[in-house]
Amino acid sequence: MERIAKSSVESMERYSWPGNVRELRNAIEHGMIVSTGNTLVVRLPEVASSEKARSSNLVDMERSHVLRVLTESGWRIGGKGGAAEALGLKRTTLVSLMKRLGIKCPRPRMSE
Repeated sequence: MERIAKSSVESMERYSWPGNVRELRNAIEHGMIVSTGNTLVVRLPEVASSEKARSSNLVDMERSHVLRVLTESGWRIGGKGGAAEALGLKRTTLVSLMKRLGIKCPRPRMSE
């Protein structure tokens, strides 16, 4: 190969490279195999905006589910009948998950 197609260079610059260097190497090797002539053409998967939306929706769904279970357990995190047990998690794992999802226990109301 003597040159790389401009469209390939542009798509490689835009791509997020979730697999890092290994994915880059694999993409170039694949391009070397399937390209014809003197120009290297690298084809990368397009990350659709709907995929990005789905992943954020998944986090929202996970947060909603954890909140629902916490509410049903009366915000009891550990122990028998606690949210961790209902979710099949260790108490410490649930606490970490709550931090990651930005879930905080509501403060008890002061009696008037």
